[in-house]
Amino acid sequence: MDFVWGNITIIVVVIGVIFGIIVLIYLWKAKKKYDPYLIDFERKRNQCKMHSWSGIEDFYIENDRQGLVPMGTYEGECIDKEGFHDILFSRKKWGKVGGFLYKVLFFARPILDLIIKKFWIVRCNTVKSMIVSETVTLKGKKRTFNKKKFLAVPLITRGNKSMILHADGLQIKKYFTYPILKDVEGFTINDEVHNFKRERDTVITDTLYDQTVEFSNAMREAINMNPSLRYVVKTDGKTLPDTSGGQ
Repeated sequence: MDFVWGNITIIVVVIGVIFGIIVLIYLWKAKKKYDPYLIDFERKRNQCKMHSWSGIEDFYIENDRQGLVPMGTYEGECIDKEGFHDILFSRKKWGKVGGFLYKVLFFARPILDLIIKKFWIVRCNTVKSMIVSETVTLKGKKRTFNKKKFLAVPLITRGNKSMILHADGLQIKKYFTYPILKDVEGFTINDEVHNFKRERDTVITDTLYDQTVEFSNAMREAINMNPSLRYVVKTDGKTLPDTSGGQ
């Protein structure tokens, strides 16, 4: 204890430098270019945290080849409108150093969660089948047919404070990860196209919503900066009286 009080200035300076570096890294990340896929990931992450299952601490995957494989700390889960069961888990960066900083700088954990913790979202399909459109050319004419596409739904179990995903592994696609599954004959199921379409449609919808809001704000600012236009809006389309003195 005497050693701590005798070197309190050095300890405070070291902690201050570390905290300053963390803040700079956080500000640097905050200035990254606009990425709608990243924004979608962050929304899903918050949604998973909001629906966290109490009593679950660890996340694993299990298969016949590797057995039970620890993936990280369970952070939450949710069901989204795209038809996925999203599972959020995390790992600490920098190994033991990251774990030490996480314990020492406990007062800065909201920021440390963004820097030291690496978050992953596993998107597990919940829809057994979906209707897809296919366009073919018959006798010189294009015709569109709707057919049913069967999709794989992974098995998820809970027990002993753990969540277990039964899959051959996880495949990273930009920000999200997807379980690698096999069909009844042992062949790996390739559902990347359908997963991409779901991500793309979500991002397009969110982008259109954001652009609509920005356009509305820009129009409101334009109206506020134009006195004549503000008068027209407030008087239901009536124009300003002519005060120039002309005949």
